[in-house]
Amino acid sequence: MKMKIFQITLFLFCTFLNAKPLADDYEKLQRSREEKIEEINGKYVEALKDLKANALKGEDLELAIAIESEIQKYAASSKKNRGLYIVSATYGNNRTRVDVTKVLQGLVRNEKVDINIKREFGDPAPGKGKFISVTYSIDGETKSEQFPGGDYRLRLPTK
Repeated sequence: MKMKIFQITLFLFCTFLNAKPLADDYEKLQRSREEKIEEINGKYVEALKDLKANALKGEDLELAIAIESEIQKYAASSKKNRGLYIVSATYGNNRTRVDVTKVLQGLVRNEKVDINIKREFGDPAPGKGKFISVTYSIDGETKSEQFPGGDYRLRLPTK
């Protein structure tokens, strides 16, 4: 009986010793897999943004809206985008719009944006009223908002 208990104890001890490295390996593989998925999703979102820009150039608003929906889905679900992430941003008026997504994302500081629109983006439609449309995610929640252009002070996220 004592021998049986010893064998079981020894078996459990050896199993534990072998399981720890296996668990560590599993965690490493899992992290690697998640990083790869994040990388692929990031590339997919960038490709979608390019497609959306082309759709807007061709004035296919229906396609651009469908693509934007897909961008929001992937951008908001991304782990690296749990802080403030600019999904898309355009500036101008109804006839002349400029994609300022990458520039605006580059202006994010401490999970916030606080800028003067005219100073940062210039005047894409001189003499005309302008607005900036921004879709952003903060902590996984996606919001789309419009703000006046020109000398307006843009602050994100809004409450």
